[in-house]
Amino acid sequence: MGRFSLRFELLDEVVISSRAASAGGQPGLDYLPGANLLGAVAAVLYRTLSRRDAWTLFHSGQVRFGNALPALDGEPAWPLPLCWHRSADQPGWCERGRIRADHVHNLMHGCPDVPPPATLPLPQGYVALSGQYLKPKMLFRMKTVVSRENGHPAEERTFGYESLAEGQHFLGEIAYDAEVATGLVTALETFFAARPILHFGRSRSAQYGRVRCEPVAQPLAHPPRLDLAGPELSLWLLSDLAAYDRHGFPTLTPAAEDLGLPPADPLPRQTFAASRAYSPYNGFHQLYGSERQVLSQGSVLAYRLREPLDAAAWADLTARVERGLGLHREAGLGRCALAPALLATRHPCFAETAPATPATPAPGLPDHPLARWLLDAAETRSVQGGMRHWAGQALAELDQLERNARRLNGLREDQAASPGRSQWGRVAEAARQATAAPHSHRRLREALFGDANAVCRIHPEDWNRPTANAAGHPLTYRDWLETKLAERPEDAPSAIGLLAELAQRRLAAKP
Repeated sequence: MGRFSLRFELLDEVVISSRAASAGGQPGLDYLPGANLLGAVAAVLYRTLSRRDAWTLFHSGQVRFGNALPALDGEPAWPLPLCWHRSADQPGWCERGRIRADHVHNLMHGCPDVPPPATLPLPQGYVALSGQYLKPKMLFRMKTVVSRENGHPAEERTFGYESLAEGQHFLGEIAYDAEVATGLVTALETFFAARPILHFGRSRSAQYGRVRCEPVAQPLAHPPRLDLAGPELSLWLLSDLAAYDRHGFPTLTPAAEDLGLPPADPLPRQTFAASRAYSPYNGFHQLYGSERQVLSQGSVLAYRLREPLDAAAWADLTARVERGLGLHREAGLGRCALAPALLATRHPCFAETAPATPATPAPGLPDHPLARWLLDAAETRSVQGGMRHWAGQALAELDQLERNARRLNGLREDQAASPGRSQWGRVAEAARQATAAPHSHRRLREALFGDANAVCRIHPEDWNRPTANAAGHPLTYRDWLETKLAERPEDAPSAIGLLAELAQRRLAAKP
């Protein structure tokens, strides 16, 4: 079996919903599914291949487009096992981004001797073999539906995307059986060499979805396994698993025979599993596929072998599991770690990290006006990008506040539920005046909230209108604006001025 690794860098935010539905809440996935990688390759190569080669590459499971999971400094991370728990009275299970092994209990080996409340599961995330804990950064964007008739925002119609934040790195791999023709493998390698930029997820035609993909010479370090398992056999799901019973029905409690394992009996007390269901959407056919009921990544399945395995049978089982279990393996499902050493003890044993090599000092910048100008321009662009990101999030919060204020105060759609354009114009003017003044942050705060002539005191019925944030906590628009001002101590006038300008545009766009 061959494989080659890929590194992914998110150039934009990437929206990959856990369900393909278009209504209701849409929680996003915190990894790049292999199905998206398969789709990006198939969109280009499918029409160039014969039916037989296309079947081999995209449908047979002989080529497996694995999920891309988060990585830290080139080290891959894997879904946290659901059997790992922490003591309820020991919150410090993670320090400085590293999991404390002595605070984590593997409940496959029994519950710890602690009084109730005994243990709590670890939060969702990923763990590297060195013990580093990773949790991908997720963002949520609220957007307004635009009417097709007049191009204006539609009334009371909003939607939201949960997305992976840009700038994050992921590692994945494509595995293929020895029977796959060399020409197909070469076609894959040529594809990634010629197309370093791919588009994943929803809203690819807008501002989402650009991903830089490049091959990696070093293969991924997989979780190590025990040399030879005893009578008990464990499987750690590194991706979702679509299992089917002998009658062809999906099952969330697969028997050993359903997975192609040797005869074995399930061990329910040592099994820790979660599940989800979704219907994949085929963009080419413009149709939803049949619903998939899968065991979620991070689940742990345990079995007791009825007969011991010799070395040859163990090697055969290892090769079978490496090719994946269950259905839809071509789309990244069914990836498992057999008898992982990380789950063999009551507390996890992490690999020792290599000692850090002293960094080579970076060469100094030449003392030239052009070099100083380029450095200043790059720093300015970085600051402005962060400010625009912050203002966009604040504007989404303002939209939520207005909807809650309308409900709490029983206001009609034609009645004002938030400060108007003129009031936001005063905020923008106060920000402009404070920019050139010394102690600009304090000066802006006084102009907005200080004496009786302050901006937020001129129309108290609007700025002090009761509302609530997304968590349901009561507050006023004045409280919220004070919080936003406190978030930007370094560049408050510029940030608040940008927010005020966007708020005016938002109100002007309303019919």
